[in-house]
Amino acid sequence: MSLDEFLADYGFDNEYDALNASNNKRKIYINTIKKRIELIEDYTEKYKKLTALYDTANVTQIHSSTHKVDALQNSFTNAVVALIKAREKFYYYINYDLVGYDTEALNKTLRQKKTNKERFDMLRGITDNIFTTLQNDNTVDFRDFFIIKDNRRVTFTSYLTAKGLTGSSWFDYKKAINKKFVKERHFYLQMAFFLGLPTSNEIEKFLNFNGYTIKSPFKLFPNTDIYDYDVCRYIDAGIDYNLINVMLGYEFI
Repeated sequence: MSLDEFLADYGFDNEYDALNASNNKRKIYINTIKKRIELIEDYTEKYKKLTALYDTANVTQIHSSTHKVDALQNSFTNAVVALIKAREKFYYYINYDLVGYDTEALNKTLRQKKTNKERFDMLRGITDNIFTTLQNDNTVDFRDFFIIKDNRRVTFTSYLTAKGLTGSSWFDYKKAINKKFVKERHFYLQMAFFLGLPTSNEIEKFLNFNGYTIKSPFKLFPNTDIYDYDVCRYIDAGIDYNLINVMLGYEFI
């Protein structure tokens, strides 16, 4: 049972009401949380299996061997497919609307800023103001500033489409026979983002295994003034991957 199904079945408007409900209903809600924890544990186990494949020993093996490369690549592909299936089970797209702000005017103002730093400073000013208000006034809460407009599960194919890629790239990649090697760095970077690989170094290892890098010192992303170096800094600063994609000109999803 998903969170939305649980809230609908038991008549809750939101998760906060559910947490404050009777003990009986709270037990049901806790069971829902436990299922989510199980999904995360399953994902973590599959993630460790994937990263073990592109550790130093295996990368060395690729360069020193000829007859084991195909088997290793197939193992890698299978591990990626398993991890993406696990990730799809709890990858949700949540679309918020700011309350009390003209978002259309806000977007226009953001586009007028000349640098990403100016855009971040402006957004930080808004969130700092909301945080200060919530700290100082106990009569307001998060939902006085944000409304959830949309909440839905995201598949990897729909994610790729939003990033200017085709679902066929994914089907070509995971074919058991007549496999086609996808020759697009963007595909592997978006795959790393979707999987939530945590650091630029981790993403670099993932891309290296597929013949690409995200650490070229003078490489610009298409149709932007953003370098590989910039994106690595954004990743390691903990900036949301969806927001990074927006800065690169892709749809937020």
